[in-house]
Amino acid sequence: MDPVQEPMPRRTLTERTVRSFKTIKEQEDLLDPDFTPGSFGVRVYPTGVKRYFYLYRNSHGERRRIVLGDAGILSLADARKKARKLAAEVQEGGDPSHDKREA
Repeated sequence: MDPVQEPMPRRTLTERTVRSFKTIKEQEDLLDPDFTPGSFGVRVYPTGVKRYFYLYRNSHGERRRIVLGDAGILSLADARKKARKLAAEVQEGGDPSHDKREA
């Protein structure tokens, strides 16, 4: 039986919210509610490291996550562009996470 997971917090992402997002947990995700299809967000670690990610379901219904880049290097706008490109690929039946692992 799967343990009950608490839902990820959703908050419109801005450069300011990404910079100020902190956690004392092992890791914590913040999702952008305005992004569809799939989910776009940032994962933060207690060390202060923050990484953008794109979360989606492939054609078999399996949940996949792709790390887009470090928030200290990649801008929010560029991360969104990458996520939208991946979302378009998924809409066409692709599985970018699977393709990345095979490469």
